[in-house]
Amino acid sequence: MKAKTNIRKIVIESLEKNGDNPKRATQWLVTKSKKSADLKDSLLMNGANQLVRDYFGSQRINAMSMASARVLLGGDSKRLSNRLARFKFWDSYTLFGMQPIKSATREMLLDSSNNRTTQARGEILLAKFEKAVSLKLKNNKVKVSQAITNEQLERIAVRFKVES
Repeated sequence: MKAKTNIRKIVIESLEKNGDNPKRATQWLVTKSKKSADLKDSLLMNGANQLVRDYFGSQRINAMSMASARVLLGGDSKRLSNRLARFKFWDSYTLFGMQPIKSATREMLLDSSNNRTTQARGEILLAKFEKAVSLKLKNNKVKVSQAITNEQLERIAVRFKVES
């Protein structure tokens, strides 16, 4: 599992064998990793990376809300909770790529801003695509595959292509 493409190939295999069911595919990967140390190491590394990204993502949200509370309270130490008093914004807010803001340069800040803007544009395009597809469905009981063909879905998708 040394190359990224190998893990991707195994994930695709897992999804194919499990009818694109994420829970069953995940369980299949866990079971298969018990027989392959390389796969197990790769899954552990990917999982650990995702946990770190999730942690920093939640820290950014917490940092923004705590900064608001601190500013509203005007730094009055009597009114600040212990958590707010211990908290340093620049220790918890990270740039795109998990770089702490306290050690960021202007260039790093601008790169992070550009990356977030690009990511947001992509997410907005995907949301618009999903909304356009939803308009093809008559009600909540109809599935996409019952209402339109794959070819029709692709024609809709082309209108919302995310640039990489």
